[in-house]
Amino acid sequence: SFPLCLPANADNLSQNFGSWPGAPFYGAFANSTNGGWEIYNGLVEDQYSLGDSIPIHSTNYTSLLDQNPDNSWIISPLCTNGAGTLSYWCANAYPGQCTLYIHTSTDKLSWTYIGTNFIANSVFDSPKVQTINNYSSLYVRITYHSGDTLPCIDDIEITDPPAKVIISGTTNTSPAYRESPVDITCAISQFGSVSSLNVNSYWRVGTCVETRA
Repeated sequence: SFPLCLPANADNLSQNFGSWPGAPFYGAFANSTNGGWEIYNGLVEDQYSLGDSIPIHSTNYTSLLDQNPDNSWIISPLCTNGAGTLSYWCANAYPGQCTLYIHTSTDKLSWTYIGTNFIANSVFDSPKVQTINNYSSLYVRITYHSGDTLPCIDDIEITDPPAKVIISGTTNTSPAYRESPVDITCAISQFGSVSSLNVNSYWRVGTCVETRA
């Protein structure tokens, strides 16, 4: 056996809006960016930005999406190792309910639907969790789809997908002769949070009986 030393992948992404440039915002909903994160038709607000108390989960700020069906969203930076699980906290700014869609994209032009989250509370009760498990480099988007209130979205986290290793294309010298080297080759592909590999090869020693007529 022989080890394959590979760099650890630690590309988990998070956003709590606590250091968003220019926050808090006042006035009309707008577009803004921070470190690859994008808000479209939204705001980053403190608890009293709208004149009323709105829910804040951890820091002094939270994102707030406009009540604009399928045209208000938050997009993550590029997840270079793929995406395993999306989790985020969400509460409605005012009593009511709303529906959020989760999408992924490799180019931010064509989006693939992943799942639906329903928000019915005006307090943060538990995180919304969406399994993605995609090993391609992609973006993740949380989109306001419908409802009668404004969603406050906070503490977003996107983890790497589970570690996965694929061994393919295995070939070996055939036939094998005693005291002669045997070459074994294969392709090893790593995905997700693979940090190290230890590859082992196994063989069986047999005997050959010569028979003569």
